[in-house]
Amino acid sequence: MNTSRHKKQVTLAELKSMLQSDSPKAEPKKTGLAKKAASVKAKKADKPESKPVEISHETEVQQEAAARRQQRYQEARLLLEFLCETYPNCFNFKFRKPLKVGIDKDISAKHPDKTSNRAVLANALKIYTLNIRYWKAIISQENRVNLEGEVDGVVTEEQKLHASGPYQKALSALTERQAKLRNHSKKPKPSKIKA
Repeated sequence: MNTSRHKKQVTLAELKSMLQSDSPKAEPKKTGLAKKAASVKAKKADKPESKPVEISHETEVQQEAAARRQQRYQEARLLLEFLCETYPNCFNFKFRKPLKVGIDKDISAKHPDKTSNRAVLANALKIYTLNIRYWKAIISQENRVNLEGEVDGVVTEEQKLHASGPYQKALSALTERQAKLRNHSKKPKPSKIKA
């Protein structure tokens, strides 16, 4: 005599239809799997749907902030290109010179229309000075220059020491990157065997 009970197999389509029907009259007899699915659906209905809204709002805020940063960077880059064209003896991307302390005030005084936003000017000067070539210029050169390219100040030993840390770090990162590129480009050549 077989005492095991026969379990009804429920298909996925039947399970979905059971979950979608809200009226108690139309609800068929629930099996174990259907009961679990119904309890999961009931638990989801009890929870507020606020988290997905917060996450999407947070994502939207992050995207807007990223767009604003990109716009500020582009504005700073345009101002820096203007400065390079207007003052080539002071601003030069390839041959950087130590800038006069307080050069931002000189730029603001001469070009108030271009530098109405002080944050854009500050970002432009950060882009120019936070660079391995600028740090090398601080370490190797003795004098600072004004907008016309004339000597206007001296680079102190403390400033040289301060610039040597980021310079060494950037230099070691650059040499590591170049070594990786060299090792990656060296592929063993197939040997030619003559028969």
